[in-house]
Amino acid sequence: MPPMSEFDQLRDEVDDLRGRVAYMEHERDVSNSSAVRASRAAEAADRQLAKSRSEWREVVNDLEAGMNQVISLLTSATCLPARRPENTQSASDSPLT
Repeated sequence: MPPMSEFDQLRDEVDDLRGRVAYMEHERDVSNSSAVRASRAAEAADRQLAKSRSEWREVVNDLEAGMNQVISLLTSATCLPARRPENTQSASDSPLT
């Protein structure tokens, strides 16, 4: 095989550079596509987090309202002793045996 001329060497180098540029452009496109997908996934996660926080806030508010209602009922009720039914026989009145 005859030695390569300078022109042939330059042509091979240019072809190699073209291949590298094509590869780098492809990698850039892949990276951009990955970045877009990652960005969309992050936005979806942010929306889900906001929704979960809102749902938890509602649960906490409902619990607080329920607790306040129980506390209100307990503090406003007058605690009277239980009444003894009138037609029952106590052990001290007269034993059954």
